[in-house]
Amino acid sequence: MNDLSRTHLERLQNRVEQSAKALQPINPPFELNICWSEGYDELFRQQGIVTAEAEVLARAEKDGRVILAGRGGAGKTQLLLRVLQTAVRNGSIVVLVRLQQWEKEDYDRWKQTTRASVADGAAFLIERFGTPATSVMELDWLPPTSKKILIVDGLNEVSTSLGVEILQALDELTRNQIGTSALVADRLVRRELAPPMRWNLGLVLPLSAEAIAKFSDRTKAVAVGTFLLDSPFFLNAALKEEPVLQGGALTHQQYFLSHSGLNGMELDRVAAAAFRAYRESRARTFSLRSFLESTDSTIVERLVNSGILIRESDDAAHFAHHLLHDFLVARYVAGLTPAEWTHRTLEIMTLEQSSFDPVALAFEHLGGGRADDFLRSLYDWNLYATGYALGESANGPVAPSLEMRTVIYAMLAEKRFDLVLQTRRRATDALLMIGADTARRFVDAANLESILRDLGNVTTVAPWFQEWRDLFTRSGENGLAAIEVDALGSADSVIGWTAANVARRMILTDSQLEKIRGMLSGAAGTIRWRIAHVLGAFPSRESFATLVQLLDDPSDQLVQYGALRSLTEMAARSSSGDLRGAIIEELLRRIDWIEKNVRFREELARVLIIDPRASPPDWKHVVARFAREFFVRTDDPVQQDRWRAYVANVEACYRNEGTAAADVVPS
Repeated sequence: MNDLSRTHLERLQNRVEQSAKALQPINPPFELNICWSEGYDELFRQQGIVTAEAEVLARAEKDGRVILAGRGGAGKTQLLLRVLQTAVRNGSIVVLVRLQQWEKEDYDRWKQTTRASVADGAAFLIERFGTPATSVMELDWLPPTSKKILIVDGLNEVSTSLGVEILQALDELTRNQIGTSALVADRLVRRELAPPMRWNLGLVLPLSAEAIAKFSDRTKAVAVGTFLLDSPFFLNAALKEEPVLQGGALTHQQYFLSHSGLNGMELDRVAAAAFRAYRESRARTFSLRSFLESTDSTIVERLVNSGILIRESDDAAHFAHHLLHDFLVARYVAGLTPAEWTHRTLEIMTLEQSSFDPVALAFEHLGGGRADDFLRSLYDWNLYATGYALGESANGPVAPSLEMRTVIYAMLAEKRFDLVLQTRRRATDALLMIGADTARRFVDAANLESILRDLGNVTTVAPWFQEWRDLFTRSGENGLAAIEVDALGSADSVIGWTAANVARRMILTDSQLEKIRGMLSGAAGTIRWRIAHVLGAFPSRESFATLVQLLDDPSDQLVQYGALRSLTEMAARSSSGDLRGAIIEELLRRIDWIEKNVRFREELARVLIIDPRASPPDWKHVVARFAREFFVRTDDPVQQDRWRAYVANVEACYRNEGTAAADVVPS
């Protein structure tokens, strides 16, 4: 090491040590255990090797890439800070990137930075959010013997598609810079990572009974709402003598009322402002001026003085913990009418599906049948959100009825036998997130028939459930009655989607399919989406033409999304090579439009991967053809590598060597 590089290392090391002094974790530290899994299938089942948290740093340094997944309040941030302190003491150069500081404008900045290559995103993350302030170039100047660790907190703070790009950028950084490791905290969600799997996957487990017992003599809260105390967030609150009540929402509410001095009406105003902040900022950090417009200076002053609201600048602020902001958003959404629980509202409250904690908290505000109504809206929108919310609310003070939960379990379980491999995987993940015994039975069911038999054992006096069960368990030999076809247009999302899924199992007559196509005229978006879903299972020239019309209608992107999926499915199901070829050519004519819409491109890449046992003989060539079209439309070498990997895994999948291709969806 020459004098210049030694001096450079010493100066940066000094800055790292100074920043570490300001990044102290809270005391007392809680003893967290990590379950290390080979892949996401095992992670969702909590299968793997369980170690103490010290293994996190060891794996990061040894293998270069670690993703730590966990639920909200699981203690991931504090764990990262403890890892940071240990690494700094060991002489490593540690840079902390906090994505909680992500702002709406950063989406455009990221897009501009990564225009040539997504790999350039690592420089943006370090220079925009890094502590201490540094750059990729400065890190690259360090001697090759230096250990460098990039700790990224809050991957779930950005949109799902961007999260995948960030992981790609970090992967490139660790490959290109000697001695560099990346440690990323994320929520419990499956990330579509390109093989080979270079990331170590760890699940932050709830606190054990033994860990909680160590603090039982220091808190009076153990006897009240004890199920919360396996979360470091709530156990820490209890140790500070905060009232840990029966449910996270009640605990957060009491915290606001007692610390800020706000009353219930003022808290409702803050909740509305919090929702507006998510809508406008699409991030945890939001405009303080806009927040003031929805509240007033007195309320904001109380929130700031109590430490609940953190002012970053004259026009930027964030809440002290994301769960506090999520609680407020949940409170606001729970106060809306069921008609207002639209897909757009749910997208806003979850920061475009990046965090489902607000969804789980919303249940605790809902009594009676409103919890069931909210669950219906969730199912209509997102499988993962449904599974997460049911899992989190299972032990809470308010939960949907047993009948409603059983409906969701069964409808998710049916998707385990879908033609599309990715749909199967998502449904299984959602059921595993729920964790309830009934949900686990459905996860392990060998076929749909066993699920239908199991439903016959459910004892209920609810007429609506009996009506639903009669429809859901219909035999495919009997066909659909006219009233069941009409149910596709039901205002009840559960009945409507059940009718759609059951119709796909049946043999429908030409007149029934004509009637279903005729139902599109003047129908709401959700009903048109259901009809598109049905038509994909019945290849015909007439249905093909109808789906193309839906795909080209820009009035509802979700309907377009469904039509794209159904056209792909129809091509795979068709026994006519001519019809299959016509569908493929229509999709290829729109390939530029599909490529520009990330969500459509990702969905097409996913639905192309169907069960090899049900695919046409030439299907792998169809998939490869689309992959090549996407490949030539990007200049990003990382994206090109992912499309190459996608094609390679398609080959493996259709040689019956596995279903790995379902994991490889370039974003």
